[in-house]
Amino acid sequence: MKIKSKPFVISIIVALVVLIAAVAIFVHISMSTTDFEVDGLKYKVNPPDTKTCTVVSYTNNLKDKSLIIPKTVTYLGRRFTVTNIGKKTFRGCESLTSVNIPNSVTSIGDHAFSHCKSLTYINISNSVTRINEGAFWNCMSLTSVAIPN
Repeated sequence: MKIKSKPFVISIIVALVVLIAAVAIFVHISMSTTDFEVDGLKYKVNPPDTKTCTVVSYTNNLKDKSLIIPKTVTYLGRRFTVTNIGKKTFRGCESLTSVNIPNSVTSIGDHAFSHCKSLTYINISNSVTRINEGAFWNCMSLTSVAIPN
């Protein structure tokens, strides 16, 4: 069988390349927004919701000893509301001295702040309805916990 038109074949090849590139970009964007990092904190999108996220860990780039967990974070142009602090998120962060938790957060995971030996103050918003086991275990310097009305 003889192909009569080179432009036809070329247009089919170009269309396939564009389709493959589009699928690859879509998969990359979808995967990269399930786990992301902003300002030294790592987040995971809460399934099946794509508008809320959980703080899951911190990086060595966490600069401040005083941490204010943000109410919202923006990544790749998408805005997420921070609703949870995950299990063992800040465990062993010995330089951390104070934490402010915004009113968007509803739960603090197991051992989220355990072994934070320099933690002296934490402000927990009244939106937090669940503090899991050992969340502040072995925080020997913790002397003040504020929970507003």
